[in-house]
Amino acid sequence: MVKMQIKSLIQSPWTTIMGIMLFVFAFGYFYWKINPLLIYQEQQPVFFFDSLFFKEFSLSPGGLLDWVSRLLSQFYYIRWTGAVLLAMLITLSSLLFRRLLQQNHQHLAFSSLPFLPAALFIYLYSGYHLPLMLLVGIMASLLFALTFLLKSANLLMRILFFIPLFAVLYYLVGGLAFLFAALVIVQDLFNKNGIIASAGYLILSAVIPWIGTLGLFLLPVKDAFLVNLKLKISGLTINWSWVLLFIVLLFLINLLYAKYAARRWKAHKNNASIAFWTGLLNVFILLSCFVVILVRKNDPVKKQVLELDYYVDHSQWQQVI
Repeated sequence: MVKMQIKSLIQSPWTTIMGIMLFVFAFGYFYWKINPLLIYQEQQPVFFFDSLFFKEFSLSPGGLLDWVSRLLSQFYYIRWTGAVLLAMLITLSSLLFRRLLQQNHQHLAFSSLPFLPAALFIYLYSGYHLPLMLLVGIMASLLFALTFLLKSANLLMRILFFIPLFAVLYYLVGGLAFLFAALVIVQDLFNKNGIIASAGYLILSAVIPWIGTLGLFLLPVKDAFLVNLKLKISGLTINWSWVLLFIVLLFLINLLYAKYAARRWKAHKNNASIAFWTGLLNVFILLSCFVVILVRKNDPVKKQVLELDYYVDHSQWQQVI
């Protein structure tokens, strides 16, 4: 089963080529322009291979995501491993999203669509501040959504299957589990009895975190819905729900295309002119995204301060002078 899932992620030559290109671009960008060493210097992620340290994170929803993110963040300490880590996670997230868009053999509205979240992640992780938990949590939600949507069952079985999946995911990643719920809700709106199912998912995704506040976790109700969605970055608390909404919007656009426009498009798929302009549009979308990333100007003073801090911490006085 696992081999089939992996094979399905890379079944298209176009997917493989684009995945390799994305990985190479992301690696080069983070290695030469960003330097993961400076991300480590900025965040100083504390991690211990200790049972007490693990237990501290296992007592609250989303705590394990924080624990895993801190573990993975140790790869930032070496420049090339940090670049490989970010490039690999971003590429895998793109492949997961592509597979999710194509679940049940649906058509892609644009072949560039799965790579838009990847471009956003590269942009966001260029600022040295954002912890890995956002990206890792979104990947977990995409994986759970793919697992759920590929499982064909009647209405009752789908709702019953949703309960343990959402509960486990909520415990693992906190509020980022609402991405999974939103994707499932949007998908089932277009299925038979979909309104009933979607209403059920919506109620369950609200009730399960609330139940957790009744004794399982020491959290106020408000915070239970915002765990790992509100992250403190450079002294500012930022709500990252908009990233989830962006992914859901792309999913909805592709779903609407698959349901209502794919048949009309299929009749013209052999039209050379349409194929040419569609391909040109995809290239333009991708190039525009990555040009925006490349021309982004990070704070040069901030980068210099981080570099100086790193040199001082490692007694590289010649670099300081």
